[in-house]
Amino acid sequence: MRIFHLLFVFVSCIAATSVYADCAPDSIGTIYCSKYPGGGAEADSIGTVYCGKGQCKADSIGTVYCSKTPGGGAGVDPIGTVRCTGGCERGSRDMCERAK
Repeated sequence: MRIFHLLFVFVSCIAATSVYADCAPDSIGTIYCSKYPGGGAEADSIGTVYCGKGQCKADSIGTVYCSKTPGGGAGVDPIGTVRCTGGCERGSRDMCERAK
């Protein structure tokens, strides 16, 4: 029974880590995705999509920040600051590709 429990936990951890990149639409509906497996994509306050190595979020003024860690997480705290696994970096247009 204990082996089953450990196997369940292991499989759950793998399933929680996405190998797929996030995608997001820009202000005119064009979809952009991160070039990085597990990377993020998020639109800023004017609808421009920025991408990163990890998950991306927009802060309280619409600036996009992404986790520096490939596949890393990002979230916005109660005062609107983006916090990231392994630290944050500004999202980049160069890290995006247009979805086909």
